[in-house]
Amino acid sequence: MLKPFSDRVSGLQPSAIREILKFTADPEVISFAAGNPAPEAFPVETIAKLSADIFREEPINALQYSITEGYPKLREWLKADLTKKGLFRDGDQVVITSGAQQAIETTAKILCNEGDVIICEDPAFVGSLNAFRSYGVKLVGVPMDDDGMKPDSLEEALRSNPTTKFIYTIPNFQNPTGRTTTLQRRKEILALAEKYGVYKNSASAKHPYAWEDRSVYSIATNTVYVGDLVNGRRKCKSFKSKKVCKTSENEWIVVRDNHEPLITREDFEAVVQRLAVKQHRKVENPDNVFRGLMVCGECGRKMVFSKSCKSGRYSCAIYKRYGKSECSRHSITLKQIKQIVLMSIQRNAALSSEGKDRFVEQMLSASNSKKSAELSALKKETEKLTARKLALAKIFQSLYEDKALGKLSEEVYSELSGNVERERTEIQERLKRISEQLGKSQQLTENAEKFAELIRRYTDITELSEELVHLLIEKIVVHERDCVTNTMQVEIYYRFIGKVD
Repeated sequence: MLKPFSDRVSGLQPSAIREILKFTADPEVISFAAGNPAPEAFPVETIAKLSADIFREEPINALQYSITEGYPKLREWLKADLTKKGLFRDGDQVVITSGAQQAIETTAKILCNEGDVIICEDPAFVGSLNAFRSYGVKLVGVPMDDDGMKPDSLEEALRSNPTTKFIYTIPNFQNPTGRTTTLQRRKEILALAEKYGVYKNSASAKHPYAWEDRSVYSIATNTVYVGDLVNGRRKCKSFKSKKVCKTSENEWIVVRDNHEPLITREDFEAVVQRLAVKQHRKVENPDNVFRGLMVCGECGRKMVFSKSCKSGRYSCAIYKRYGKSECSRHSITLKQIKQIVLMSIQRNAALSSEGKDRFVEQMLSASNSKKSAELSALKKETEKLTARKLALAKIFQSLYEDKALGKLSEEVYSELSGNVERERTEIQERLKRISEQLGKSQQLTENAEKFAELIRRYTDITELSEELVHLLIEKIVVHERDCVTNTMQVEIYYRFIGKVD
């Protein structure tokens, strides 16, 4: 039997906002739950006058369909106002939406693919969470304190989720907590976003029309430009697991000529064939053992290899392309980075061989000391929530018995049981999030043990190969040389565990 609804819709949760607004609809109810504006603040007479003027002077424009971007005159006024405030640059655009919810949903539609990660505050605005879930993304919550998102927890989330698409935060009067993120905390969040490449404050933003080869390749091989629609590129592993994985091409659902093409199919196929020939002619440099791993510590972009010296050298790709206005002139030779990485592997392999358990404890000591109090608090909260969940079950049973005995009317029973059910659902969701957080802590320990077992095999290593380097290392971050100490900071992020040294 075919399911009546799509997997995307079937996986959505009922809107908590809708349930709240059911109660706030009563004019006698003063609600502190929903962020409704005060009715007495509405400029009713002014709006009525403006509406009358519009329908008298421009009735057709008011009633006819308009462009998707919004009313042109309003957009031009907003552009001018934002330009005065220094918030609008050449190439920027303004789009009018019907409220923040539409803006959030549109952002998710534009930026997110199935399986992408969005980091958000915990708790966060439920309306945005449902919008994100509708596009099959993975939500990762970060706990807050009075100053905003906790930096330590945020960094752990970023490190554990390298495919994070963006960080969703409400810095001013956060919904639902009402907190306002401090200026210092905002700077810390921004620094972490830049560090892990989530916030693209780079030359690509300053040079929006500077094309790169990978961008052109992505466009040139995308069948959407010949009118084809492709679904099913990703799917959940099973109905029990929400983990999304890529599917093979023969599993895709392709609808040919679904929409008007931008180029002919003949031209598209000719380009694809030409690119395939070009790929075969590509010659990789055998000396570049750190291919794809080197990252500039200043701008967060990749470092490229060149034979500018005897052994070869890694330099910031952004600096080489745009100069010192975009990044600093710093580099490191292949010989230097080989020596640094080799010594790091040898040192960690020796420590693991001396005692695996002690080595694992050493790797976890820093993070565990910071998280011990947090983990303890989560366990206590779990106990309280579990006790409350059991109490709610008894309350629900009591309500049912009172209704059956005629002590409660159907209307009163429905209202009270509904309140109990909503609280029970909230508790269940919170317990689920806590379980995920506790599971991450356990996962960190397991990853440390995996790394210790892996690294100890290379105690006697004397040479580095590309295969070995990519097996052990996730990325290598090279910072600008310190003019005072004449030293250069190099951070090695190992697989499973991250930065160890």
